[in-house]
Amino acid sequence: MRPHSTAWGVVLVVALATSAPAFAQDGAAKTGEQAMMDAVTKAATPGPEHKRFEMMAGTWTTETKAWMGPGEPMVSKGKSVHTTILDGRYLKQDFDGEFMNAPFKGTGLTGYDNVLKQYVLTWADSMGTGIILMKGAYDDATHTYTFAGTFGDPTTGRETPSKMTLRVTDKNHHVMEWWDTLPDGHVVKVMEISYTRA
Repeated sequence: MRPHSTAWGVVLVVALATSAPAFAQDGAAKTGEQAMMDAVTKAATPGPEHKRFEMMAGTWTTETKAWMGPGEPMVSKGKSVHTTILDGRYLKQDFDGEFMNAPFKGTGLTGYDNVLKQYVLTWADSMGTGIILMKGAYDDATHTYTFAGTFGDPTTGRETPSKMTLRVTDKNHHVMEWWDTLPDGHVVKVMEISYTRA
């Protein structure tokens, strides 16, 4: 073997030996990037949980019953427009009615988080400056969403636990019920809204 051929062989062996880890790392990085992209795609893809929002889309007439204490509730009428947004990933609600004989407007957003495996709901309205955040699940047997969260109670100045259910009777009717926790720990129903498709 000629000397220069031996030298090139040594150079090739050294080059392969030093570059193999780099190739392996680059391959691992590409595999990691692909796994990350696959996870992101899966998290971002609407599924059957989001498909349920379609039944809620539309314009609804509402009847609200609100209990400020023991006795008969205050009753008011209103309108709510529900729209699926961002390719069906979320359900947006725009509510327009009355509360305590005053105009009342509210906006809600409901989604299903593929990562957390639960429904997530936000609510903001003209009766406050906070944003309510609730998380929950859907029971297919009863067609009911159940959410739990907290809100800033203006009477106590503290976060107060609350619960909300949304029962879908059929494609033209659903009922929302809301419970608050009193300072003594008792849980009381404070609101019920019946939705009828307009």
